[in-house]
Amino acid sequence: MLADGTRARPTILVIDDSPDFRNLLREVLTLEGFQVAEAADGREGLRLFGMVRPDVVLLDMIMPEKDGIETLREILRRQPDARVITFSGRAGASDHNDAAQVLGAKRGFMKPFQIEHLLDEIRLQLAAGNPARV
Repeated sequence: MLADGTRARPTILVIDDSPDFRNLLREVLTLEGFQVAEAADGREGLRLFGMVRPDVVLLDMIMPEKDGIETLREILRRQPDARVITFSGRAGASDHNDAAQVLGAKRGFMKPFQIEHLLDEIRLQLAAGNPARV
């Protein structure tokens, strides 16, 4: 941490059950200068959320055990101003992204998406003066 309490590099928490997708995001985000923490499911994601206190959470909406909706609810219960960007690529997932927006996430991506659009959204949230849910 820097003297003003901020981090030298923002931390992104990626919660997704696909190891290939997590690896891709880790590589891209690391190249863009972010620190990356990864979780394979909602339970692990919530554990890491409390440990790493991420600047932005990238959350898959459809996962086994603890899905994205349950995970999002718990994240926002713990930190109402958390910056959460949702995504999914399975049939019917747009309904999950819509539900996430009702809960507090304002932006959802459908896989496949342009990685540049995701990076733009992350930067937009980090540049905002006040924490916002995305």
